[in-house]
Amino acid sequence: MPHLPTEKEDSRIATLVIRGSTNNIMDDVERAVDDAVNTYKSLTKDQRFLPGGGATEIELAKQLTSFGEVRRRELAFWEWMG
Repeated sequence: MPHLPTEKEDSRIATLVIRGSTNNIMDDVERAVDDAVNTYKSLTKDQRFLPGGGATEIELAKQLTSFGEVRRRELAFWEWMG
């Protein structure tokens, strides 16, 4: 992460310098940054929020698959021991 110069080390203010070829692009970038900042603020205020876009379901599927593979190996071992 780039270090931006500040007057104080514990400063909570940052300045973003954005360049673009047209005003429309600059407006889009400004909206995107504003959306990102507001999303971050919302997520850090309430820890009950969960990731969207299926991220929770994907992580749950990964964890269940991993658990199932371990259990399958254990079952195969005990069948082999038999």
